[in-house]
Amino acid sequence: RFTDPETGEQRRPENMPAGKYYGNKLGAKVVSRLSKHSFNDVTCGFRAYSYRALVALNLNSTHTYTQESFQIIAAKRMRIQTIPTNVVYYKGRKSRVVKSLFSYIAVSSFNILRAYRDFAPMRFFFSLGLVPFIVGAIAGGVATVNWIATGHIYPYKAFGIIGMYLISLGIFFWSLGLVSDMLVRLQGTEEKVYEDVKRLRFPRD
Repeated sequence: RFTDPETGEQRRPENMPAGKYYGNKLGAKVVSRLSKHSFNDVTCGFRAYSYRALVALNLNSTHTYTQESFQIIAAKRMRIQTIPTNVVYYKGRKSRVVKSLFSYIAVSSFNILRAYRDFAPMRFFFSLGLVPFIVGAIAGGVATVNWIATGHIYPYKAFGIIGMYLISLGIFFWSLGLVSDMLVRLQGTEEKVYEDVKRLRFPRD
């Protein structure tokens, strides 16, 4: 949709809502980072799946299958081929999926966060814990320097308490990352079993 079939230039389809366009670009950026490949469209519903890809898909989203299925296939390092095509967006046409621009952005953002949490838990929780840890280290450092210089932490007692809390919060998020990473490994084993069950139930013709 976003590549001209004749020239190969990147473009925004005429009459495409801005929310859907920029929401897709954000989703494409996240999927590209997770899969370490470059994609410019991860929400288009015009798709063809191989038998292997269909067996690997285990979707949980109730909003839309497009981003989640793309994330699963990309995370499993399956080959994804994009084909430039023209899509016509009629002016004034109401989407059957996107009822509200704000709800679409909110749900898409939530799905993107879930993708980071599910496919890159260490990266997700490390980033989540890094901010409070740094702020806490700075606040605690101020109190510590004052204690070394004067023998007491007054008037930076609050800095010391807040620093200890934020550092503990950062370490807590990092611990969650380690636990989540172990759960992802277990989930990978369960999905392999689930794929074998689907192959037995739905054999290739």
